[in-house]
Amino acid sequence: MTHTPYGPPATQPGWAIALKVATTVSLVLIGAAAAAVAGFIGVVTYTGCFISCSGGNQAGGLVLYALALAFLVSGPVLARIMWRRARTPAAMAVWGALGLGVPLAYLLSSGVIGTLL
Repeated sequence: MTHTPYGPPATQPGWAIALKVATTVSLVLIGAAAAAVAGFIGVVTYTGCFISCSGGNQAGGLVLYALALAFLVSGPVLARIMWRRARTPAAMAVWGALGLGVPLAYLLSSGVIGTLL
């Protein structure tokens, strides 16, 4: 009997699958949050109205809308790449550190989590 490279994928431990799911949710939410911030700044830039109105910058607003769209798409795209590429527990640990550790470190350093506790 010969071995072929085509076969069932190697089984992963339960923590790696749970980490994949948590990282997927984190990547999609981070992309959506970044898109919301860029979209809001795009509206303010396009219209020129925040607290008071002045002349708007339509070109700058459209660039920020495009950036918001890129952020919105980037979360699911990164999650898809992660699901396709992270086949070993070590690779999943790296993705988890990037997808969960970096946002957590930001929230800790900015004081958001400290005020909630």
